[in-house]
Amino acid sequence: MSKAIKKILNFQKEKEGNITILVLIMGLAVILFTTTMVGYIFRDIGFTKFDEGKLRALNFTESGLSNMYLNIDQYSKGLIPELPASHYTRLVYSSVGDLDPEGSFTVEYETYYLGGYSKIPGYIITSKGIDISSGATRTVRVNALYIAIYDFIYTGEISGATQNLSGQTNITGPFFVDGDLGPLTGNSSILGGPLFVRGDITIDGTSSIGEYGNPIILFMGGDMYVHNGSSFDPINPPHNVDVYVSEYYDTVIDITPYTIDSSYIKSVVDSGALVIGSPSENRNLFIGDEIIKVDGEEIINGYEGLKFNNDGVLEISGNIVVYGDIDIGKSTGPKYTIYYSGNGNLISTGDITVGSQVIPEYMTNFPSDDLMVLISQNNIDLNLTNASGGSYNDPNAAVMAIANNKIEITTNTFLRGGTVSSSLVLGINTKIHYEAGIREALTAGVPGFGKKIKIQMNWQEIIAD
Repeated sequence: MSKAIKKILNFQKEKEGNITILVLIMGLAVILFTTTMVGYIFRDIGFTKFDEGKLRALNFTESGLSNMYLNIDQYSKGLIPELPASHYTRLVYSSVGDLDPEGSFTVEYETYYLGGYSKIPGYIITSKGIDISSGATRTVRVNALYIAIYDFIYTGEISGATQNLSGQTNITGPFFVDGDLGPLTGNSSILGGPLFVRGDITIDGTSSIGEYGNPIILFMGGDMYVHNGSSFDPINPPHNVDVYVSEYYDTVIDITPYTIDSSYIKSVVDSGALVIGSPSENRNLFIGDEIIKVDGEEIINGYEGLKFNNDGVLEISGNIVVYGDIDIGKSTGPKYTIYYSGNGNLISTGDITVGSQVIPEYMTNFPSDDLMVLISQNNIDLNLTNASGGSYNDPNAAVMAIANNKIEITTNTFLRGGTVSSSLVLGINTKIHYEAGIREALTAGVPGFGKKIKIQMNWQEIIAD
């Protein structure tokens, strides 16, 4: 055999040997790769099972929060006499009738009030969920508020007689402006709080928000400015700006005012209200110094639910719907005071004008026992510049005023109670003092009666040490 042929045969043998070795190496590599992948798969399955248990535990934790929210909602509506004691536990089943629970939750909570003159309740709730099958646990803590629009002096927009809030204009209590606030000029002040402003706040150096020793809680969607256009941190204001804020949140909760329209009027009428006039025939109601008139004609003995007693006190109760305007007192002529007793809602499809002092017979009963609520489908004008009164103990008016459109309060007026409107116009030296507890004193017939909004301020998972 020639040398050339031997070389070819030897090369073929070497090539086949190399291929065999290469195949063995590749086979080992595939085995190692497969083993590694199987390990990863089993580990991922373990992780997935672990994550599934943690996720289920979180679901049980959220069930605890939902249970507490339900309890708070029922308690606020008077459906249950009290909240369950803190640190209560419930088992969670997959369906009704199951004997074996899938998990459980334990809820702890504490109650607080938002501060200032408000009685807005807040709840710090801690819920721990347990998935029984895996033993996984999750714990979450939330801070939630339960509010109603009547927990505030509420307005869509605010202005003064000269566009600015000037003079000694003062608002004390929880205040919600669904727009910009200011410019505040002169010695205007916002006190008590909490203060919610969806837009910007502009303040002059002589005005104030909060006061030294009594700072307010501030929720603001925009920025805070001084008149020269400079913005500043409300927690750290310039030395010459009187802004005192204890807590600041750069967000504002969403509140939608209730619409006072023909559907609302009809619902109140259908509930059994005293009705004056009709949709096709407007009548105007006048309440004066121990006299009640409709279209100028005196109603000798008044109405059941709206009449003067032998002592000259206006007794009011229930819902009184007037298809037309309502005038209470006169803004000109001799001054007199209309004293009232009872709890009633005066509802107008037109405008309501108050021209004389209107206060309860006994201010100590306000608003828990004696509360007049003025509700207008259009505007309310508190034209009380020349009326009697003008202080907290002797206000020009002690009422709750609710208008679909505008509420205007004239110069030098002191209103004790509250307002809710799309627009609020304040004269110079006007003062509004929100009366704590006024929401609880409202009765059926008030728009959105009993409705509350849950606001979750924050949500935080608590990681166990």
